[in-house]
Amino acid sequence: MPDTKDGIEELCPVCGDKVSGYHYGLLTCESCKGFFKRTVQNKKVYTCVAERSCHIDKTQRKRCPFCRFQKCLDVGMKLEGEYLKFSMFKKPHVFYLITLLSL
Repeated sequence: MPDTKDGIEELCPVCGDKVSGYHYGLLTCESCKGFFKRTVQNKKVYTCVAERSCHIDKTQRKRCPFCRFQKCLDVGMKLEGEYLKFSMFKKPHVFYLITLLSL
């Protein structure tokens, strides 16, 4: 039987790793959650050295941050929604930062 957290047996839609919970609107792994958060908070701008169609999986997710972030957006990761509701009560500074980024 697969090792799961809270009975979740799904794979991350970005990289295919095991999901750890709901992050930014959908089930993702810890790695993609952190990558998405750092990209947005630090206003990172990436460039793809290939043709903007790099294969993203668990073993190659760090090779092209441009394509990984694009895939995060394509599968539905969002800055709005449940994360902001949670952040307003638990981490006001995160809500403030995300609000500033959206201006």
